[in-house]
Amino acid sequence: VLCFQSSGQTVELTEREGIDHLGNIIESSILSLNKNLYGDLHNLGHFIIGLCHDPDGRNLENYGVMADPTTTMRDPVFYRWHAFVDDICQEHKTTLPRYTTEQLDFPGVRITSAEIITQGQPKNRLSTFWQQSDVDFSRGLDFAPRGPVYARFTHLQHAPFNYKIQVSE
Repeated sequence: VLCFQSSGQTVELTEREGIDHLGNIIESSILSLNKNLYGDLHNLGHFIIGLCHDPDGRNLENYGVMADPTTTMRDPVFYRWHAFVDDICQEHKTTLPRYTTEQLDFPGVRITSAEIITQGQPKNRLSTFWQQSDVDFSRGLDFAPRGPVYARFTHLQHAPFNYKIQVSE
């Protein structure tokens, strides 16, 4: 797969640097090979979808939640859009050769033991628990300020732990 640089020269999306070039093109990074040609697919896609209900502004509608990074995940199309962007990267991946044993192997290196250490727990035991957290939504609401607005939610949490891996050559 070839891409065009701003100079007009082509760059192959290689096994070594191809995904970096592709990511820079999709995100319109300063490192993009050709920002004028490839544009800003990912972010512009968010904005265009956010304007799809009033594309020319004749109804004077604000943009939808997809166009605002703070609310974009509320729109179900967010996940379809990101699946599309992910698919572009997966398509690139299908053009690459399979990994060889030499690329994945570390001859002579052997893991002799691996364990998880959680303070106050037996070896190899993770400690999980339910935790309640409060979130202040005051700044994200559009009605008149009448004081803080909090939401409490329960989520799974874990105690801090470390991996201990012993390796020999």
